[in-house]
Amino acid sequence: MSEPSALPSQNDIMDRQQDDIVARQYEAWVYPPPIHDMVDAITQGYYEYADIQAGGPIFWPRRRDFNDLDILIAGCGTNQAAYTALRNPSSRVVAIDISQSSLSHSQYLKDKHGLDNLEVRHLDLMAVASLDKSFDFILSTGVLHHLKEPDRGLQALRGVLRPAGVMHLMLYGKTLRQGVYLLQEAFRLMGLGQSKEDIDIVRKTLTALPGRHSVHAYLNAKDAAEELKYDTAIVDTFLHGRDRAYSITEIFDFVEENGLAFLGWMDRLDCSGQANFPANDAISKRIKRLDERKRAAIIDLLAYTHGVHRFNLCHPEYLQSLPRIDFEGTEFLHYVPRPHSRLKVSWTRPADPDSPAILEREWHLMPISHPQALLIEHANGRNTIAEILGLLDGQSMTDEEKLHLARQTFATLYDMGHLLFSVF
Repeated sequence: MSEPSALPSQNDIMDRQQDDIVARQYEAWVYPPPIHDMVDAITQGYYEYADIQAGGPIFWPRRRDFNDLDILIAGCGTNQAAYTALRNPSSRVVAIDISQSSLSHSQYLKDKHGLDNLEVRHLDLMAVASLDKSFDFILSTGVLHHLKEPDRGLQALRGVLRPAGVMHLMLYGKTLRQGVYLLQEAFRLMGLGQSKEDIDIVRKTLTALPGRHSVHAYLNAKDAAEELKYDTAIVDTFLHGRDRAYSITEIFDFVEENGLAFLGWMDRLDCSGQANFPANDAISKRIKRLDERKRAAIIDLLAYTHGVHRFNLCHPEYLQSLPRIDFEGTEFLHYVPRPHSRLKVSWTRPADPDSPAILEREWHLMPISHPQALLIEHANGRNTIAEILGLLDGQSMTDEEKLHLARQTFATLYDMGHLLFSVF
C-alpha cells in the first residue's frame, strides 16, 4: 500500500482548481442535469443506486435499522446531496464538491425542501481531512476516475471512514465503454473542445458510425440513450478532460492496494452467472466454483455488463467480523430476507398451474413456481426463513421438500441480488 503525501492546504487546493481541467468543466457543464423538485422526483420513481434505506443489509447485515448515521458525499454533483438527506432524515449528511455551480443547485434543493440535516461545502476531495470528522457511510460516485491520482483520493476517503463504516464507489468500467474511448481519441485528434459546435459534431458522428462500431454496445445500454439527450452528458461522456476506466481485476487491486477490503457489488445481478447464463449452462457451471473476482471478471468479459462498476468497500477488520452468507447447512434458516426495492413478482391467485409466476428486475426476467412466489411474498424483512417456511402449511409438501425449496430459492435469489439478507 502506498503512503499518501502531505495533505495540501485548502488554499493550495483552491488555487489548483483554477487550473484543473475537471473543475473548469463542471463549472461550465453542470452534471448530472439538475432536478428542480427532489420530493416530486422521488414520488415519480427517481432513485440513487446506493440508497442506504433500500440497501441497508448490503452494507451492515447485522444492523436492524439504518438511521442516525454520519454520511459523507464526496463529489455530490447537483442532486445526490438532497436525495440522500431526504431519504435519511435522522442522519447527518455532509456534501462536498469542487464545482460551485453544482453546489449552488444542491443549496437550492436544501433550501427548497428545508433539509436541516444537510451541510453543503465547497471542498476538494483531497482535503476531506480538513472537515475534522469521520463517517459511517461515504458515497463517491463518478469522482475518483476523474482525479490525476485516484489512489491518493481513495486514501483520503479511507482516512475519514470509521472502523465499521462502509464506502460506496462508482467507477467507469472498461468493457462496455471501450467504444467510448475510441471516440474520445478520435475527437481529440479532431481538435474538439467543449463548445456547442463541438457537441453538434459529436452528435453527427454518432449518427454516422457504421453498425459494427463497438460504441453501439454502450449506446444501446440501459439509460444511455435517455441521458445522451443532454449536452452535459455528451460532454461528460465523449469530451471529458480527464477520465479512466477499470477492469474487474483493476477494481480489486485498487481497493486492496489502498488498504481497504472489497465488501461486495452494490447489485449482484450483473455478476451472476445464473442470471447471465442459464443455471444448467456449461459456462455457469464452470465459473460457479471460482472466487468472486474471477467470476465477476469472466461475466464482465463475456456479457459486457459494466459501463460502470458500483461496489462497496470497508476496512479489512470490519469485513472479517461479518457473517458469511451460506446456504449449505441449516444456519440460513435464521437469515432475514427482504426483496430488492425494485423486484417485481407477478402471479395469479388462486394459483393457476398453467400460468407460472414471473420474477422481474432490471433486465432480468425468469419464471418461478407458485411456492417460490409465496416464499418471496413472505420475505418482508421481518420474518426469518424458518418463520417463512412455517407459513407454507397449506402447501402439499413435506418438511424436507420445503427445506429443499427454500435452500434452492434463497440461494439463487441471493446470487442474483434479488433478495437481501440480514443475519442477527
